[in-house]
Amino acid sequence: MIRAIRPPTSRPPPTTKKPATTRRQRASYAAWWREWTKATAAAAHRAQSSSAQQAARRPARTEAKTARQKKATTQAHKAAPRSLQVSFEPLLVVEGNDGFLRGLPDPTLVLCAFAIDSAGHVRTALKGVVRFAVAGRAPAHAPPSVSALASTSLAPTDIVVLVAALFEENGGADIRALAAALEDHGGVSVVDIGGGVPVVHSLVEAAAVDVNAGMVARGILCGRRDSSRTTTDQWVGGALLVVGGGKKQRAWRAHRVALRSADGRQDWVLSLRTRRD
Repeated sequence: MIRAIRPPTSRPPPTTKKPATTRRQRASYAAWWREWTKATAAAAHRAQSSSAQQAARRPARTEAKTARQKKATTQAHKAAPRSLQVSFEPLLVVEGNDGFLRGLPDPTLVLCAFAIDSAGHVRTALKGVVRFAVAGRAPAHAPPSVSALASTSLAPTDIVVLVAALFEENGGADIRALAAALEDHGGVSVVDIGGGVPVVHSLVEAAAVDVNAGMVARGILCGRRDSSRTTTDQWVGGALLVVGGGKKQRAWRAHRVALRSADGRQDWVLSLRTRRD
C-alpha cells in the first residue's frame, strides 16, 4: 500500500525562545528598576518617619487633653454648690430638772446656720428646733428628736457660723420667739464673756473665732431681744461654732460644748458633728 506524502509547509515550527534584546534596552530597564527601587525605599522611609512622629506626638496630645479635662473638672468642682450636714448626738444631762417639783427636764435646742460670703454678706443657710427626750434621772443621755439637718445652698468660699441656743422648755414661748428673731440675721449678735468681761460680737466678727475652739455664748442678741432674758422657758446657754470654707471636709468634725444655767440647776453637754461636702 502506497501512502501519500504531504509536502512541507512554508511556516516554520513554533519556538519558545524569547527574542533577543539589545544592550540599550537592557540598560534602560536597569536604570528604571534602580529609580523605582530608590523611590519605593524613600516612600517607605517617609511613611515610617511620619508614623514615628505621630506616635511621639500622641502621648503629648493625650497628656495635654487630660490636663485640660482635669482643669475643667476642677473649675467646675470649685464652682459647684456645697452642702452642710449637722448630726446630733444624745445630750448628756449631768444635772437637770424642770423646776419646783424636780421632774424630768425638757431640753430644747434652737440651731441656726449663717453663711457669710467673701464680701461679708450674711444669709440663713439652715435652721431647726431639736428636742431631747430625757427618760430617767440624771446623769442620763437624752436622744434627739431629729438625727441630722442639712443645707445645700452654700458656695465653696462661704464661712458658716453655727449659733446654738439651749433651753429648758416650759411652754415654748421664748423658744418660738428666738427662732423667729433669728430670721433677721443682720441684727444677730453673740455675747461672749470668756475673758471675764461681756463682749458683743456680730456674726462677721464671730467668724474670726478659731474653727476648732468655738465660743460659749452667754447670750444671743436679736435686735433688742436677749435670749438670756426669758419669761417662760429657762435659758441654759448657747454656743457659736465656725465651719470654714474652701476644701471639702471629708470627715465629720465633732463639737462638744458644756453648758450650765445661771442657777446651776441645769448642767448639760451638747455634742454634734459637722461636715461640708
